[in-house]
Amino acid sequence: MRKPKRERDNFSIVLSEDAARDLDDAWDYLAREESIRVADTVLREIAKAYNLLSAWPLLGRKRDNLSPGARSLPVNPYVIFYRVTEDIVRIIRILHQSRDTDLVF
Repeated sequence: MRKPKRERDNFSIVLSEDAARDLDDAWDYLAREESIRVADTVLREIAKAYNLLSAWPLLGRKRDNLSPGARSLPVNPYVIFYRVTEDIVRIIRILHQSRDTDLVF
């Protein structure tokens, strides 16, 4: 069986300031409310998702309803919101799935 073909060479991943702050906030919250181990595990899963997006940037769902060109990829219990431009995947936000995304965007 053949592996699915990548769309092209790997894309670079760039985090916005908001996304970097979202990650810090997520880790702080999870470490405080759950444990440092849980916080580290969730952030590792998000990092794995970056690798997927680098190889397959159109993997996520279109989210033009939130912002033109936006896409999303769930990483339970968070959702990565991003845009693909040229050879870059720009991570816009990383929000808990319970957040009201219409208010954020």
